[in-house]
Amino acid sequence: MNAADSAVADAKKLFNEKDAAATAAGKAAREAQDELDIKTGILAARKGDKEGANEALSVFDKRVADAEEDLAAKKAAGDAYGKTQKNIGELPKTEEGAIALREASGKADADLAAATKTLDAKKAERNAAKEAADRAQREADDAAIKLSEKQGKKDLADINLKKGEKDAQGAQAAADAAAAKAKKADDDLKSIDAEVKAAEDDLNLKIKAKEETDAKVKADAEAKVKADEAEAKVKADEAEAKVKADEAEAKVKADEAEAKVK
Repeated sequence: MNAADSAVADAKKLFNEKDAAATAAGKAAREAQDELDIKTGILAARKGDKEGANEALSVFDKRVADAEEDLAAKKAAGDAYGKTQKNIGELPKTEEGAIALREASGKADADLAAATKTLDAKKAERNAAKEAADRAQREADDAAIKLSEKQGKKDLADINLKKGEKDAQGAQAAADAAAAKAKKADDDLKSIDAEVKAAEDDLNLKIKAKEETDAKVKADAEAKVKADEAEAKVKADEAEAKVKADEAEAKVKADEAEAKVK
């Protein structure tokens, strides 16, 4: 094997290795990106973010389209590579052929470097997106925890509210009972007041009747006293008149007796 044949063989081997590495790197980048897009879509759907889920789906669809375009490009590259291989086979085993292969190898190096750069960019994009997804997941978990805490507080507040409502109902019942008792006491007081007033009115009537009776008794007593005094005076006058008459009669008799004596 001459130098040209050796250069051709080395160039073909290097080109094949670099092409395989670029293909594997591109496949790994696409698989990683697809996995991230799927997880991002699942996370968005889990969070109930319809818009985020649709956006993730759109991104994934674009990745599929990019993969299809990349597949077409790879196919075209494969066709070109086959053509190159054919051309290589047709190249004369000369220094010009070795130079052409070295140029092809240099192009393969450039393609590999570009593929590596693209892969690194995709990895960085994937890492950033994964970090954002992890952060969103943590925020979603924190929000779920806070929601659970708030729900727990709400449940406790509902329990306290129901207890408060029950206590309020009990207090209302007690207040109603107290009001009914107070009303009964007020009614009883009014009834007693009415009875007291009736007793006072009856007492006043009896006092008035007694006063009238006392006045009548006093008047009757005074009238009787006056009548007795008048009767006694008449009797005294009659007795005095009788005494005077008796004295006059005795005097007449005495005068008659004296006259007879003389």
